[in-house]
Amino acid sequence: MMNESAVLAVVCRRLGEVLRIDAEEIPPDILLIALPGADSLRLVEVIVRVEDELGIALLDQEKSLLEVRTVADLARLAAGANP
Repeated sequence: MMNESAVLAVVCRRLGEVLRIDAEEIPPDILLIALPGADSLRLVEVIVRVEDELGIALLDQEKSLLEVRTVADLARLAAGANP
């Protein structure tokens, strides 16, 4: 499994792709919904792309996903997810 900083890089890259923003300028502590162009459908698309790249399942962890607020929260959840 990748470490949390490597997973954070994947999350930021996928956020950048879906939201069409510079991934390198996404701060880990920003609220996901505060990102330019973010809405629930786009964030689900990001989650699916992260799942595909890392070979994990996040959408099955509904309770944990409800607690995700920031980019770093999503990276932490992904880093600890099971394949």
